[in-house]
Amino acid sequence: MKSYIVGLLFIYCFAVWANGECPQGSTQLGTEPVCIYAFGKMASYLDALWTCNSLNGTTVLIKSAFDNTAIIALANQYFNDNPYIGVQKSSDGTWFYADRTNLTYQHWAPGEPRNTSGNYQCAVLDPGSGGWRAVDCVTPRPYFCSSPLPIPPTTPPPTTQPRPRCDSEWEYFQSYCYYLHDYNGYVYSFNSAESHCADMNAHLASIHSTDEDDFVYNLVPWMSHSSCETVYAWVGLYGSGKRGDGEWTDGTPVDYSIGSSTIWGDWGIPKQKDGSNYCSSLRYDYYSTWLSHNFGRFVCKKRSIY
Repeated sequence: MKSYIVGLLFIYCFAVWANGECPQGSTQLGTEPVCIYAFGKMASYLDALWTCNSLNGTTVLIKSAFDNTAIIALANQYFNDNPYIGVQKSSDGTWFYADRTNLTYQHWAPGEPRNTSGNYQCAVLDPGSGGWRAVDCVTPRPYFCSSPLPIPPTTPPPTTQPRPRCDSEWEYFQSYCYYLHDYNGYVYSFNSAESHCADMNAHLASIHSTDEDDFVYNLVPWMSHSSCETVYAWVGLYGSGKRGDGEWTDGTPVDYSIGSSTIWGDWGIPKQKDGSNYCSSLRYDYYSTWLSHNFGRFVCKKRSIY
């Protein structure tokens, strides 16, 4: 039985590879207008998502049994570990595709998706059984990207990685660029600040580690207290501040805690110089969405330029 299945997978792979319509380094998904990229270099789900976005795509979207069989074949060909797929868990416990659409197909392994830990917000494909499994989003794993046809042709990677760089007035940190919009006499709502970041092909900053937390916090200078609205700087979280709750405006998982609240809201940095803690004594604080808040500063984030 196993040899029969392997034979079917080989025939399927040959049919896919023979198509030859996708750019070099990718494989067309049967006759569908979709190209699949296999990345054996281990990465967290966040980094996988950014890499796929740079290819005008996302982590692979499996929307049928046909797609699932194709990805099983490719996973057995390229990987020795379970790869990330484009399925994520929302704050209300439902699962959705990485492009924010509802699942049209599911193939969870028996007992999955596990719901014993708030850390299990991503999914992998088990090439042995073909079933999906819920996992954390931080452990480095191989992954697939999918992108639509046509896409620009890819070129072989250079022998030496070019030095990453950022646009003028942006600061580099670990493959990303950050921009502080400091107070200039105007104040912005959370949505307005996000819109200004989007105009620069960015989002309000998401935070995924202690090091990134320190970098973003230190990017915002201390400011003498004149009014709280001039002191605060927006970041991109709407939620409770706890890991697994809410969402970042860039769509990345909430896998790091910047605070804790029983009420969901928009989050920012209150950084007043006089030390009075009049505005807030917290490193990050939330602002209830049913009240109107407008603040003078915000931090944007986007992928660095190579």
